[in-house]
Amino acid sequence: MCELLREQLRGVGISADIVTNEWNTYIGAIRDKRTVDGLFSIFHPTYIPDPEILILNFWSKEIKPGGRNYIFYSNPKMDRLIEQAATTVDRADRGKLLQDIQDIAAEDVANIPLFVQPTVEIWNRKFKGFQSLEYGGGSLTFLEKVWQD
Repeated sequence: MCELLREQLRGVGISADIVTNEWNTYIGAIRDKRTVDGLFSIFHPTYIPDPEILILNFWSKEIKPGGRNYIFYSNPKMDRLIEQAATTVDRADRGKLLQDIQDIAAEDVANIPLFVQPTVEIWNRKFKGFQSLEYGGGSLTFLEKVWQD
């Protein structure tokens, strides 16, 4: 996949090197040490119903060691909307703020996921006790409750 992506980038004039790291080294360079200039988001999960799981990725206060804004994105208007959404209880008002956040992220092209990962789970019928979270996925969370007939 890396080679395919590199060739596609080369086709539009972008040079890229493939660097392989262990996960802890990679995430440490991005999150903790900040020795990597940004990050390609390879995928976004579709199984989390609350957009707050990704919203902090666009908050400039998260551009810090240990923060979640790995792409160094900063927009004062976005920051204000994120802060308002975090303290807004009314669903309709919060929904409007989240739509505005989404519009700004799209307009700024703040992040380009390379693909969206759908949640698909297949279980063998001989196993019982699997549970899904109310919004899908998450069966591995409950593996201690699974048994075989």
